[in-house]
Amino acid sequence: MFVKLPLRRNQPYFLSIFMTITFFATLIVLVLSAFLYFNFKSFSFRLLNSANEKFMNQVFTNTVQIDEYAKIYANALFNNPDAAQLMLAQQPSIVDTLRSMRSLETSLSAAPFLYSVYVYNGRTDTYYTVGPTPVIRTGEFYDREIRSLFKDPGAKIDMSPIPRRMPVSDDPENGSVSVFTYILADHMADRTKIKNALVVNVRMDWLFNALQSYAENDSLDGSHVQLVDRKGLVVADKDQSLFLTHVADEPYAKRALASGDKSGVYLADVQGESSVITYSTDPASDWLLLSILPYKYIAGTVSHIRSLILLISCAMLAICITAAFLLAKRLHAPVLRLRDSVGQQLGIKPATGGSDEFRFISETVASVHDQMLSLSSFKRSNQANLRQTILRGLLTAAVPQDWEKVFREFQIGVEPYGGIALVMLKIDGYAGFCERYSKRDRDLLKYALVNIAEEVLSTNHACACVDMGEDHIIAITNAAAGDKESLTGLARDIQISAAECCRLSVSAFVSETENGIREASTLYDTLLPLSQYRMRYGTGCLLHAGNLPEEPRESPPFDEPLQELIAAIRKGRLTDMEAHCREIIETLKTGSCNDMIFALPILTASVFQTLSLMEKNGRVAFGLDYMAFDRTIKACETLAEAESEFGRIFRTVDERMNVNRDGRVASLIGDATRFIDQNYRNKALSTNMVADHFQLTAAYLGKLFRETNSCSIAEYITEVRMKEAASLLRETKLSMDELMERIGWENKKHFFTLFRKRFGVTPTEFRLSGRASLDPPAREEDD
Repeated sequence: MFVKLPLRRNQPYFLSIFMTITFFATLIVLVLSAFLYFNFKSFSFRLLNSANEKFMNQVFTNTVQIDEYAKIYANALFNNPDAAQLMLAQQPSIVDTLRSMRSLETSLSAAPFLYSVYVYNGRTDTYYTVGPTPVIRTGEFYDREIRSLFKDPGAKIDMSPIPRRMPVSDDPENGSVSVFTYILADHMADRTKIKNALVVNVRMDWLFNALQSYAENDSLDGSHVQLVDRKGLVVADKDQSLFLTHVADEPYAKRALASGDKSGVYLADVQGESSVITYSTDPASDWLLLSILPYKYIAGTVSHIRSLILLISCAMLAICITAAFLLAKRLHAPVLRLRDSVGQQLGIKPATGGSDEFRFISETVASVHDQMLSLSSFKRSNQANLRQTILRGLLTAAVPQDWEKVFREFQIGVEPYGGIALVMLKIDGYAGFCERYSKRDRDLLKYALVNIAEEVLSTNHACACVDMGEDHIIAITNAAAGDKESLTGLARDIQISAAECCRLSVSAFVSETENGIREASTLYDTLLPLSQYRMRYGTGCLLHAGNLPEEPRESPPFDEPLQELIAAIRKGRLTDMEAHCREIIETLKTGSCNDMIFALPILTASVFQTLSLMEKNGRVAFGLDYMAFDRTIKACETLAEAESEFGRIFRTVDERMNVNRDGRVASLIGDATRFIDQNYRNKALSTNMVADHFQLTAAYLGKLFRETNSCSIAEYITEVRMKEAASLLRETKLSMDELMERIGWENKKHFFTLFRKRFGVTPTEFRLSGRASLDPPAREEDD
């Protein structure tokens, strides 16, 4: 039965779950919105970088292709016969020189990205210029940077492009042009002087055309493009004033130059204006492409996106709250049904109006769980008791329907479908056993007996023992039809072990063998009457159901010895009572158990009926309890015990009758003594007179008097008269005749003889001596 739980009022589960879902949904929406809102700028930069990377890579590809093409053209021109003629001829004719220069100019016109070509003859120190302003100079040259480079023996000359500003002509006023210079040179054998060289000047604006086409892309609208080398030198820019300027220390270029990434995007200030810097590199060159886009060109887009994010967040928040409400309702419905179902099944009415349904269910389930744990703990702690209860049920026909499962659960080792035999172990002297030991000690001893039985029987048979709660235990064993001798021998071993280990006398009874555990109750019903034969065979007996002799058809007669027993009781003859009782017991041993059980109450009733009649006649009061003795006889386990109990009753009867007899004699003798003391003056007083007074024979009264006082009635009369005579002699002066008349004595001579014999002197001497007394010293007897 469940105890109603006190429920603390709390908010409903619907409100709790709705608030929880709403809180987490709102938190997720707000976190995502804040994340998008505050990080969209970097998202925009990465998207811009991703969108522009392919365009910038294309620019790099074009730039590298121009570089490679310039190098290929320079190599081809270096090997041109006309160029070789100018570089190698020591004294060329003017015609050949002009023809060669014209031929080279024709080749130059086929490459629009080229601005001019220098051919240097180191043997004659002559410079041939092919281009817009063709010139021939020996010794001196207007492009002093190239001249100083050729004259420097330690200068490193290779095919790397050299960004520079070169003069247009000898006249400085003609200005300069921005170019990339490629130099191919052959040195003298000592490597200190250039033998010949070819200088190719590529127009910087041709390379910048690719950059401009890139800048015109929609994604870079408003951007400014720069091409710088790894040292921070601007090698290409639409602003010619920035050409060959160093920007390595500028914030917008410094981060890109220090980065090892292939590309990237970041914010930086360019001339005081916040700009988005996108950079890209190519492994094939040492150049870095920078795209500078003022932030104001994308700020509007970012702001628009942020506003859109806030709008979407608000819409999502409203949707989440609505969804949370619907989800909470859906989740709350089964919880509500479960709460009502739990309350209905357990008889608990749930509180309404703001109570927490889930708390109600939780506390109810917790209560049920605690009770289940208690039951489980009780089952574990009482496993042995439950096992005993199940086994007792098998013996009383209470077989559970799922008994096979029960056998496995409680580890009952008996095979339920095999042969079954029972062994009953009955404790002898059970009443004394209960008196000697407390309930706890009795249970321990019976538990020890169960263990002994299981240990002994399990050596040959699967078994399970059960304490039947009274004076016996039952061992259920698997046995075949031919295991009679085996079971009998094991039962004897159990009796010996019980006597040695527990100091218990046990009687054992073995049943026949039946098939299947369902026959256990039938076998138990046969063992109960079999155990009654202990009445005949005594304690410590061992009986098998198949070894009992056939019972007699007629009950043994014991009427005649019973009448003789009753007569002996009336006469108070103990020896006869015991002899006739023994004869009755021996007669009962020849009958059946039913005869013994039926005869003992009859014997008890007959004995107590006789004693009751004797009490009613007033002869004697025995003070015996019939009901208590009847219970004692019924508790006797053997006929020998019953005979012993009857013997105890007979001895009690004999004692009470003897005590009664002694009391009556003492009263009679006392009355006779008082009668003599009152009538000693009567000369006719004698034994016959006293006997006649009490309506008894003189011989019977004299016998009783002598047995009580160790003297006869006549001797007592003489003693009383002598004491009175001595008193009169001492206290009076009566004459002898008067004295004899006073004491009722007739023969004077006989008086003097007896007085002298009693006191040792004559009456006259007694009076004169002054030493007479009523209680003189004992006299010497005559020989």
